[in-house]
Amino acid sequence: MKWFLFVQKCLEDFLVRVFLEGNDCTKQFIKGAEIALNIAKEKQVDFAILQRRSPSCGYSLIYDGTFNGNLIVGSGIFAQKLQSLDIPIMEAESEKFV
Repeated sequence: MKWFLFVQKCLEDFLVRVFLEGNDCTKQFIKGAEIALNIAKEKQVDFAILQRRSPSCGYSLIYDGTFNGNLIVGSGIFAQKLQSLDIPIMEAESEKFV
């Protein structure tokens, strides 16, 4: 399987599009983030621990989608949704909230 991530800066936010073997999976990616967000709201989580640099969970830096290890400033899809509800985020491998 070959994944492709397309990240484009749009004003202050980033548009993240996800492709699997040439098929656009962005809608499914967003749906997964919304499902996880609904669970977080239902369980009234105090904070979330997310994987760093992920196009879904990354907070301050995410991979640019070239698979060359390049990072860009921005937040992943799920992290953006958590931010919209003011749910604090701690990145894995960190001891501080962001």
